[in-house]
Amino acid sequence: MDYKEEQDGEIEALQSIYSDELTVIAEEPFYSFGVELSESKERRGEEAISVSCTLLFTFVENYPDDIPLVEVTEYSENVTEEQVNGMLDHIIEEANDSLGCAMIYTLITRAQEDLVQFIEDIEKEEEKKKNQEEEEQRKLDEIKYSGTPVTLQNFLAWKARFDAEMIESGKRKAKA
Repeated sequence: MDYKEEQDGEIEALQSIYSDELTVIAEEPFYSFGVELSESKERRGEEAISVSCTLLFTFVENYPDDIPLVEVTEYSENVTEEQVNGMLDHIIEEANDSLGCAMIYTLITRAQEDLVQFIEDIEKEEEKKKNQEEEEQRKLDEIKYSGTPVTLQNFLAWKARFDAEMIESGKRKAKA
């Protein structure tokens, strides 16, 4: 198998698919290139959620019989390092399943699936925070509007304090 010819053909195909997103960094001794990925989700009445990352691929001498070197060089601030490491694990797993075949398109697709999952995770976290805030507000409202239950003892104690305040302020005369 002519590995260089395979790699040239795959780069050509990738450049036609990802014309704006793909940047070839080096061709010798092995191809090294970056692919910028981004996903976003519009939400009615709320700000859209967007995530992005740049994958850097470097072919090895026997690619596609060996997996390429892969790293995430940049990612948006709403993506955690833990998520990036999980994405890399998924990419490596997919690469091992695709040995012997041109696999970069498949690896990019897998990374895009992870970006979609990141958006869903962000959305769930925001929903969770919103529900917690609503629950806290409900509890505060409950306390605000519940007050102390009125019983005969509570009322008589309050009335005694109230009458004492009124006498002291001169608005009411004391009964002898």
